[in-house]
Amino acid sequence: MILKVLVLIVLIPLGLLSGPQAVDAQKSGKVYRIGWLGPTYGIYHEVFLKEIRRLGWVEEQDFVMEYRSVEGKFDRLAEHAAELVSLNVDVILTTQTPSTHAAKNATTTIPIVFTIVEDPVGDGFVASLAQPGGNLTGLSNNIIEIAGKVLQLLNEAVPRALRVAYLWNPDLDRIARLALEEIQTAANILGVELQSVKVTNTRDLEPAFSAMVSGQAQALVVLAGPLMVENTTQIVALSLKNRLPLMVNGSSAWVQSGALMSYTPPYSPQFRRAAHLVDKIFKGGNPGEIPVELPKIYDFAINLKTAGELGITIPQSLLWANKVIE
Repeated sequence: MILKVLVLIVLIPLGLLSGPQAVDAQKSGKVYRIGWLGPTYGIYHEVFLKEIRRLGWVEEQDFVMEYRSVEGKFDRLAEHAAELVSLNVDVILTTQTPSTHAAKNATTTIPIVFTIVEDPVGDGFVASLAQPGGNLTGLSNNIIEIAGKVLQLLNEAVPRALRVAYLWNPDLDRIARLALEEIQTAANILGVELQSVKVTNTRDLEPAFSAMVSGQAQALVVLAGPLMVENTTQIVALSLKNRLPLMVNGSSAWVQSGALMSYTPPYSPQFRRAAHLVDKIFKGGNPGEIPVELPKIYDFAINLKTAGELGITIPQSLLWANKVIE
């Protein structure tokens, strides 16, 4: 009898330690539904899935995904958000600010976890970063705060560029307007003249670059908002054609496409952390009490091939970049 009791005492804790964190869901038989609203961003939904599986949740057994990916068709966001609500999903995972607005307008009860959101407090998604309140929490990419740093890095790489164009969309990008204020402050400190160039659709891009050239711009800064991301290839091509060094407050994918530099929080950690927030909600966490997270690391990328084509010598002081394309 003593031996049997000892065996039970040993085996029960081991079972608890080795079992998946999702064991409660498996026992109850509940299959959670995660609604994905917004662009899938290629590999990033795989980053999310890999992490939530690592946390112990088994796809098709503990959870299923419902994708509503707009891929640039932002006018359908409200429709897609309503579809996810009608499916009674357990949580909605949003990518970017427009998707988060659509989800917030569609439900006040279903938990929403947002990613790649620039200004969650200013956009009214949360009451504060520490105490979100309501049914939303998530991850901010904090790009407004680093807008001035973007111009500083460009100035260090191309000190001769004393007139810099800033390309932005006044109709959709409230964030771009806020970033403009930060960049203007940095420009005043650096002694750089800033040329504001507005575009509202793809047709505006070529005339915009003509205006930059006629305005004698010597470099270009872009914040990677929805319109800009949709037209990455054309913007990079026009910047190279007009010999304008392009600095992007956005992902290193721009640099891989030929932009000179980029500086931004990387996306992968946001989607990885989003899995942890969803995990907390599945375990009974209240999104209104889960703090919004800010980036802990930033990606700085340089394209040395583009620098060579533009006759730019990148100073040693910038070669701390964690992504260098040669």
